[in-house]
Amino acid sequence: MDSRNDIINTEQESIATSMDCEDVELVEYLPYILQDFHEIGSSAQSLTKIVKENNTKETVKIIDLGCGKGAVLIELAQHVKSECLGIDGIKEFIDYANEQARMRGIINCKFQVGDIRKTDKIEGKYNFIILGSIGTVYGDYYTTMERLKPLLCDDSIIILDDGYIEENKDFNHVKIGTKKDLISQIKTSDMEIVKEYLGDEISDNSEYEKQYQDIKKRCHELILKYPNKKELFEGYIRKQEEEYHNLEEEITCSTMLIKRKVA
Repeated sequence: MDSRNDIINTEQESIATSMDCEDVELVEYLPYILQDFHEIGSSAQSLTKIVKENNTKETVKIIDLGCGKGAVLIELAQHVKSECLGIDGIKEFIDYANEQARMRGIINCKFQVGDIRKTDKIEGKYNFIILGSIGTVYGDYYTTMERLKPLLCDDSIIILDDGYIEENKDFNHVKIGTKKDLISQIKTSDMEIVKEYLGDEISDNSEYEKQYQDIKKRCHELILKYPNKKELFEGYIRKQEEEYHNLEEEITCSTMLIKRKVA
């Protein structure tokens, strides 16, 4: 196991972890900082393509845990015969997602505010469970798989949109381990990676610079409004600059399809 098994005590800490915030105080400002983003984390078009390629059901049940503003499920609901549920801890994101679904006349997609760590409160089982760039919310990969098992049908697919460090890299990250560790932890939970999409198949890093500049712009606006919190917002700018650099240079971005091991 690795450092991803750290216990996150509160929902706010969980959100902060998934959004790369080093200070929980920043969480309340995320709706403002990310107002220019429709997609947060995963590519809606890429994940829709992946679900379509791997779906064998006439009607498929999909849940997105940490759905952000709902872009992935809204895209999926329009192109796949499905029943979709998105859960996120930030009310403003969920309000935005519900409004976008309403404007598009989408009735097979619902969004609700909730603590995604409380999987025992989620009803039903799902053919696809999406974990789109939510980081260490559930702990390490073994713990994540174990927490999600009650939501799985026999042939369910967990779509894990995450990243890892190649074995030959001289680089360490507190939240991201090597591919070898990732595979080992998933296998320990009697699950296995059945398919993997890499690099340009799933992400467009040409957008990274624009995203970073949007974040920087909104943080500077907040500094003008709340000068006493300058250090908080400047810290987030530095953190995002570091993380975008890591995504471009150090971390292998990967979308992995995970299923129960076949006996």
